[in-house]
Amino acid sequence: MTTRFLSVVCALAVLLAGCSTSRDSKFASQPLRILPVGDSITAGYTDNPSWRVPFEFGYRGPLLQLLRSNGIPVQFVGHCEEPWNGLWKVPTNQPSPDLRALDQDHHEGHGAKATAFVAAHIGEWIQTNQPDVVLLMIGINDIAAGSTNVPANALTNLRAIVQTIVKLRPATHVIVAQTIPYTRPTPAILELNRFIRETLVPEFVARGAHVNTVNQFANFVSDPNRSAGDQSLYANGYNHPNGEGYRRMAQTWFKEIQKILND
Repeated sequence: MTTRFLSVVCALAVLLAGCSTSRDSKFASQPLRILPVGDSITAGYTDNPSWRVPFEFGYRGPLLQLLRSNGIPVQFVGHCEEPWNGLWKVPTNQPSPDLRALDQDHHEGHGAKATAFVAAHIGEWIQTNQPDVVLLMIGINDIAAGSTNVPANALTNLRAIVQTIVKLRPATHVIVAQTIPYTRPTPAILELNRFIRETLVPEFVARGAHVNTVNQFANFVSDPNRSAGDQSLYANGYNHPNGEGYRRMAQTWFKEIQKILND
């Protein structure tokens, strides 16, 4: 009787092990470790240095709420201290919810930095933070507002950033955002996003890497061929989104994270 009972238990254990969810089979860590990477937009700047438009952690605040309300355990990771280090002035409002109190104010969003800076540091960030998912949006600071061409080194750097991530963490999912526009017409932004969408991501997908893209640009324009963003969605009238702009970005990131978890 005992032998038979043990045999049944073992059989059930094998069966249950084979019924793990797609999330369990993809990600070893609990909760899901998400590393936001980029510039001031990832940090969540608004109309600094005046900060008349409240700081609410950019897209990270509403994204955390979306993930939690949909039952997805998450931990944002990263070690950048902006904006609280005062490099570009400190917010004057009290954010709610305050991600600092939740141990969720973690990111690698560095104000005014471009692709070269991220390329130089991404290896260290990946090894330190061991993310399951990287939210990457970088490149707008390589491009002057109004310009027509993307500097070649920006494309080289962007490819190097993704290559470093997939080499160091092959199981990590990299979501490369097609970046948001300036409010001033800038055809080079369209060129950068075309490179991401039609060249960069397909290259890595063809190699079997977990790399995909989201269209954050579309959240700020009514016409996909228009290279200037809607002024009503910007806090500083130039390049930093306001609360509504950041909420749109959060929804876009969230939908892609959901797809990754459900595939």
